[in-house]
Amino acid sequence: MVSLSVNTMLFVYVFAFCTGMIQITLNSLMITQIHSVAQSRSLTFHVIFFFYLMINFLLFFCRQFAQLQVINDALIIIFDLLYALFIWAWSRYCFALIGKDTGVLTKYLIPAVCTVYFLCWLITNMFFMAENQVDIILIGKVLATTGEVAILVMVIEVMWYSYLHIKGKKRYILCLDIVMTVYVLYYFAYDMDCIFQFIGPRNWPGYPFDLLVPVYILLNIICIVSNYANLWKRKGLYSEDTVDEVVEALDPEQKLTAREREVLVLMIFGKTNNQIAEELVISIYTVKRHVNNIFKKTEVSSRAELEALLR
Repeated sequence: MVSLSVNTMLFVYVFAFCTGMIQITLNSLMITQIHSVAQSRSLTFHVIFFFYLMINFLLFFCRQFAQLQVINDALIIIFDLLYALFIWAWSRYCFALIGKDTGVLTKYLIPAVCTVYFLCWLITNMFFMAENQVDIILIGKVLATTGEVAILVMVIEVMWYSYLHIKGKKRYILCLDIVMTVYVLYYFAYDMDCIFQFIGPRNWPGYPFDLLVPVYILLNIICIVSNYANLWKRKGLYSEDTVDEVVEALDPEQKLTAREREVLVLMIFGKTNNQIAEELVISIYTVKRHVNNIFKKTEVSSRAELEALLR
C-alpha cells in the first residue's frame, strides 16, 4: 500500500513538473515576442514556483524514506526561503497583471514582510533544534507566529487589492488569487498546528507539502489556458491582456481613436493592410490613413520600428 501511494505521488509530481515546464517554455517564448513587465514577472514567479515544488518533492521523499535529519532540516530552511520568495514573486506578478503601480507596497513593504517571515522561521528552526530549552522554544513559537501572521495578512491584502482593481476580462486573475490564498491559509493553519499542537500535524488528512502539488498543477493550467489559448486561434503568442498592455504603453495619453486602436491591435498581430481592411470591412485607403495617424501619435515611423519595439 505504501509503495502504491508513493508511486502514485511520484506520477503526480512528474505531471506537475511537466505542466510547469510547459508554462515556463510558453512564458519564455512570449518574452521573445514582447518583453513586458507582466511577462517578466510571470517568468520570475513560475521559475521560483518550479524550484519551490522541487524542494517540496525532495521533502516528500525524505519523509517517505527516512533520510538523515540534517538533510531534512536543510531542506526545510531552503523550503522556507523559497516560500518567502514565492509569495514575493506572486505579489509582483499579481500587481503587474492588474496594471497597477503600488510603489512603496511592492518595492519595500512586501519584500520586508517576506524577509521577516524567513528570518523568523530560520531562527525558530535553530531554537527548536536545541533540546530542553523551554524558554528558547517559547521565543521560537512567538517568532514563528509573527512570521506566519505577517505573511498571511499580506497575501489577503494582495488578493483584496487585486479584487478591487481587476477589470472585466481579467477575471481569471481572481481565480489565481483564490487558489493561492486557499493554499496559504491551509499552510498557515498547518504551521500553527506544528507550533502549538492543537490537533497534531500527523493527524491532518492532507499534508500541506503534498497539497502544493494540485495547487501547482491548477495554477499552471489556469495560466496556460488564460494566457496562451490564442496560440491555437491566432498567429503569434500575444494574449489579449498582453496586447492591451502594449497598446497602453504605445498610447499612454489616449490619443488614438477607438478605430485606430483596433487597427493597432491587428498590426501587433502581424496583419497586413489588406487583411485589416477585410477584417474591419473598410477600404484599404482608410486603413492607410489610420496607420499613418497611428505612426504620428505613437511616434513610430514604420511597421519595422513597431516590431522592434515589440521585441
